[in-house]
Amino acid sequence: EGAEGDPEPAADASADADAETAEKPAARRLLQEDEEAVPAEGEAAAADADADITADADATTDAAADADASAAADAAAAAAATEGADVNGTDANVTKKEPVFKQRRRTFRLALTVAETGRAVAPMTSTDISTSVGVLKALNKKDDDKRAQEAAKSNLEAYIYEIRDKISEDEGLKEVTDEEQREKFGAQLTEAEDWLYDAGEEAKKSDFDERKSALQVVGDEWIARAKEMERRPEAVAKARDFIELAAKTVAAFTETKPWITEEEKEKLTAEVAGFTAWLDEKVAAQDAKKPTEIPVFAAAEVIAELRPLEAKLAKLKKKAPPKAPAPPPSADDNSTDANGTASDAEDPAADPADGAASDEAGDASAEGADAAADGDAAPAAAADADETPAADETSAAGEEAAADAEAGEEKVHTELRH
Repeated sequence: EGAEGDPEPAADASADADAETAEKPAARRLLQEDEEAVPAEGEAAAADADADITADADATTDAAADADASAAADAAAAAAATEGADVNGTDANVTKKEPVFKQRRRTFRLALTVAETGRAVAPMTSTDISTSVGVLKALNKKDDDKRAQEAAKSNLEAYIYEIRDKISEDEGLKEVTDEEQREKFGAQLTEAEDWLYDAGEEAKKSDFDERKSALQVVGDEWIARAKEMERRPEAVAKARDFIELAAKTVAAFTETKPWITEEEKEKLTAEVAGFTAWLDEKVAAQDAKKPTEIPVFAAAEVIAELRPLEAKLAKLKKKAPPKAPAPPPSADDNSTDANGTASDAEDPAADPADGAASDEAGDASAEGADAAADGDAAPAAAADADETPAADETSAAGEEAAADAEAGEEKVHTELRH
């Protein structure tokens, strides 16, 4: 009800505004009548008054329009408030449920008609396949050649840097080379490096390998020479120690192993003496050489000459003494057998019953003794049978192997010495 009565004040305000507007023309008429009666010098004042009246009228009109707009806004707000109250009251009394939707799938099937109109790529024939395989093999070979060329190039470059650093930093290489040799080889390394980055950029694998091999002939020989400066004195010292040990061991065989013959000792002594002479000759020749020259012998040669002699000395040290011969049968064993035979033949006229009983007892005891003797003799015989062939075979095999080893060692020794 309050909302419906709100438009009345708005209507009164509009009526007042209309009345004020209606009164304005009457005032204007009065002013016009006054202007006719007033002298002409008052026309300016009249014009100013007229302008003021017009401005007042316009302001009044604007105020009325604003009042009408405000009243309309208030009325709309009241109506909205009324509707909201009605709606809230309805929601409070009745609770509406939102609808629940379920998803359902439907499958539509359409029959498609497929027709082959022609392949985009034609099938390959046997000729095409063979041609393609040949192309692939050629490409693979080209790739392999390229990888091999790059590897050979990298190996040459790495060797140049490596050997150059060793020559400038390794004291062993400086000891076995002189300044002239190092400068000459350094020039070869520089020339190979320049070729590598210029004309050899697209060279073949064989070209890189050939240049590397030519450089290795010099560089590897210097490295081996420097290593021999350390290995050769050690090998010579080891050989000297063996020569001294062999002389003492052979001299002690007279007491420790008297079964070793003089021929065997003399043979080993002669071979050691020959090795000593060869070693002295090599050492003297090497001492006459300069460290920058090619060595006369290497440490590996000394070890190869020494090993056969070490094997022969070890073989003599392991030689076992000969076996003692078996003792002959004694006379007591023969007399015991004869006495047993004579007692069996005595007293043939004894009581038959006693004789039978004694015969049975004697037979039983004889059988037991024979069985015991057979039981004791069987293992012994088996042991003898097992030991004798095995020992003979082992001895024969050992002697043959030793003879073969000795012959092979002498052959190697002689070849290396020559």
